[in-house]
Amino acid sequence: MTNGEHYNIDAIFAARGTEAQTDPSLDINQDGVITVNDARLCVLQCTQPDCTEVTPSVDKDGDGFTVEDGDCNDGDETVYPGAPEVCNGVDDDCDGQVDDGLGQTTCGVGACQRTVDTCSNGTPQECVPGTPEPEICEDGIDNDCDGEVDDADVCGGTLPPDPSTVAPPLERGVATTTFAATAFLYTGTNPIQTGVTAGTIDPQRVAVIRGK
Repeated sequence: MTNGEHYNIDAIFAARGTEAQTDPSLDINQDGVITVNDARLCVLQCTQPDCTEVTPSVDKDGDGFTVEDGDCNDGDETVYPGAPEVCNGVDDDCDGQVDDGLGQTTCGVGACQRTVDTCSNGTPQECVPGTPEPEICEDGIDNDCDGEVDDADVCGGTLPPDPSTVAPPLERGVATTTFAATAFLYTGTNPIQTGVTAGTIDPQRVAVIRGK
């Protein structure tokens, strides 16, 4: 209501119980229905200094909060102060921030572990683990992403002993080939070098290189 303009109280009473669409100007409290309360507000407004318009506080979406209460979208019942924040590009809890506090998601183990923002530009993000690789012994990394570092079935669990401490003694005075003297490295029940298939080592070309 503006200066010098008065609502017709008689018209408001005549229209009681009807929907506001018939004459929105008579729905003073903007609740969709013309009632005696509209007439009361009309009287209230016209008793204000200069007869200025008084806008009533109405919870239009029924979420329990009005604009005066801090509802930043009174046309959406899922948006109000303190509402759960959802990844949708909307400030659901009316704190001035969009999609805030949703954190990050971590998936996968070992070298396959990945971390992503739970939400990006209003879209939920999927966390996809990396691709497992063959296990590399003694690097301290779970390369094949099975939850075990330096898998025992691949790396043997522990380092092999120093060959010089387990080598069988050579019989002095008897000629011994390099092939025979080094066979203990890859044969027997507890070889130092595992996975050597029988016949792989050529007796005529065998050699030993020692290093660290």
